[in-house]
Amino acid sequence: SNTVKGYDVENLLEDARQGTPAIIMTRSYPKHVGNEQTLDDDPWYTKTGRLEFFREEPEFTEAGENIPLHREPMDATPYEPNVIVDDSDSPVIDPETPDDRGWDGDEVEDTNDRQVRNVVRSPNELTDSSHP
Repeated sequence: SNTVKGYDVENLLEDARQGTPAIIMTRSYPKHVGNEQTLDDDPWYTKTGRLEFFREEPEFTEAGENIPLHREPMDATPYEPNVIVDDSDSPVIDPETPDDRGWDGDEVEDTNDRQVRNVVRSPNELTDSSHP
């Protein structure tokens, strides 16, 4: 892609395996969501092309992401990865949990596999956790 033009992808992948990040040259640094939409007036990547704060599609509801929320990143965190951070007991943030899907507890705790686990933790629970 244009973003990694001139980079040795094999070196990037090897560095990533060793935990070394790479700064990729993009149009903005630090990279942030919506740069083209706010500066260039490009449409947002949604059905309407506008910024949306509620998504009604089933896949967003199942993931508990039909409203804006914070999901911990996969790799760039010292805490448990990919959890939804919320302690409000909001009825709106009600994702399908691993129990709802019938997943074994050991499978859920194995964070080596990339998965959408839909685990909800409070901020205190998150900061007490560690990245595996």
